Amino acid sequence: MCPKILTSNITHELIPVFNFLSHDLKIPDHNFRKVINKCPRLLISSVEDQLKPAFLFLKRLGFRDLVPLAYQDCVLLVSNVKNTLMPKLDYLIGLGVSK
Repeated sequence: MCPKILTSNITHELIPVFNFLSHDLKIPDHNFRKVINKCPRLLISSVEDQLKPAFLFLKRLGFRDLVPLAYQDCVLLVSNVKNTLMPKLDYLIGLGVSK
């Protein structure tokens, strides 16, 4: 699904992702596999440009419980805030759904 993983730099690209999963999402090391299986794109996402901005955006929206975000909705973390999440949120608000 993500062949770029095979050419990723371990130090600069993969380790930061696992640090993000561990420190920001509070995922125990033994559960990394479960999260990565749910959303392999996490491994090819930039922590600074993609994962942290999405994480902060979702927290501002009210995501407080990290367990569902990590294990069920982790695809939201690989979604672009400006081009994907905000337009969908704006559309829902336009339909009358409150923030």
